[in-house]
Amino acid sequence: MLERAERLGYSAVEPLVTVAERAGVTPNTVTAVSVFVAFSASALLYVATPASQIAAVALVITNGVLDVLDGELARRTGTASARGDLLDHVGDRYADAAVVGGIAGGTGEWLLGTAAVSGVLLVAEAGTAAQAEGIGRIYRGFLTRADISALVVIGGITTASGVRPAGVEAFIVVLFLLTVGGHLTALQRAVAIRRLAGNS
Repeated sequence: MLERAERLGYSAVEPLVTVAERAGVTPNTVTAVSVFVAFSASALLYVATPASQIAAVALVITNGVLDVLDGELARRTGTASARGDLLDHVGDRYADAAVVGGIAGGTGEWLLGTAAVSGVLLVAEAGTAAQAEGIGRIYRGFLTRADISALVVIGGITTASGVRPAGVEAFIVVLFLLTVGGHLTALQRAVAIRRLAGNS
């Protein structure tokens, strides 16, 4: 279902790509703005009021749109490059760490938050490690970047509404799922890399 939503997202962002292209906006500018949006979301998550959490959810969604937009804009304008890809990759990692760190700060669960951040970052690292092996970047697994954003959005709405699944704050459940899912995905991708590299 998330893959279908991701495809719909790419279709929905096409008009924005056209507007950005006509306005002369560069992909790197979009990437920089997306990181700023993620850090703004992190600050709002740290404040941890219902209003700030809903605002943070809106910014996390915006960050996701911008993350699609910069890549599509680079392809549309023929400006895709290794340097731009690196900037996008690094920006995404800062954005992910900031958002998950904001949740940790808002809940006060720093230890679990650290485990969640490490899991999320390892998901991306395991994916790009495949590229270093010459077998192409791996995006699939138990927990993708789209899944991470979806969990944060659902957790933010649930937490802001005061609903506590099994008596536990929703964002704590999110941190737990990011921890377990992130590390399992990193291991899953590591096994896939070893298998694919062995066959190449």
